[in-house]
This record gives sequence, structure tokens and C-alpha cells, in this order.
Amino acid sequence: MDLKKLIGDSIKFHRQEAGMSQKEFAKRTGISLTHIARIEKGVVDCKFVTLWIMCEVLKIKPSELIS
Repeated sequence: MDLKKLIGDSIKFHRQEAGMSQKEFAKRTGISLTHIARIEKGVVDCKFVTLWIMCEVLKIKPSELIS
């Protein structure tokens, strides 16, 4: 499986588990809604700093994205 897709699916799963829409998640992370959508679809590579911010908002460890 493509790593970008795996991470995107995981972010989407955790975001939905937290009860957040993409719009709310974008607002809380400071990342554009368009970029959030593209990351969740596995279309773009994501910088570690961006992943870290997402994990902070989702209250998960970065390692949980690929486990």
C-alpha cells in the first residue's frame, strides 16, 4: 500500500473519531482545508512538522498513524 494513502486514511480515521469535520480540523491545525483534503486522499506528501501538528490536535502519537 502507498504510504501517503495509509497516513491519509489514518488521519481521516482519527479526525472522524475525534468528531471533527475537515473544516474544524483545518481551523484547529492552521492548515488549509484544501491541504487537509489532499493529505487525507493521499495525493500529497506531508512534512513531518505538519504531521506533528495534526497529531497534537488529534491527541495521538505520530507512530499511531502507521500502526
